[in-house]
Amino acid sequence: MRNKVPQQSVKERIKNFFEVALGFSKEEAEGSGGRWEELEKAHLSGIQPAEFTDNINDVPDDIIYKGFVCEETGRAFNITADELKFYRHHQIPLPRNYPDVRTVARIKTLFLIKPFKTKCIFCSKDITSYYPEELGYKKIVCEQCYLREVV
Repeated sequence: MRNKVPQQSVKERIKNFFEVALGFSKEEAEGSGGRWEELEKAHLSGIQPAEFTDNINDVPDDIIYKGFVCEETGRAFNITADELKFYRHHQIPLPRNYPDVRTVARIKTLFLIKPFKTKCIFCSKDITSYYPEELGYKKIVCEQCYLREVV
């Protein structure tokens, strides 16, 4: 029988993105027929991100043969030739964090849905919206007004 993946309650899940990091322990993964990869130790040799330039035009081609150490986790990572080509084409500085750390940072806001208090533009009733003010949505209506005015 497979082990159940650890989860947070919905109340906790909407406050953070920690559930991604919960996962299985080594024993749980192997007990479910999975594989386990030991992560590198935090004290690795390699280029510290502060040692290289933020100007992608100054980065040498042989950087793809060097290892980097993530500023956040200490985990080693490298840059492929295709990545370097992409960064140069788009004038993006080399990353300072391990790819998984960058992925979590990018998708974090997609999963953190927070309720915001606002008022219906038709009846001024207090309602809950999931659109933060900075998105610029001005015409938010309550369900009753939506059904009456729109549908």
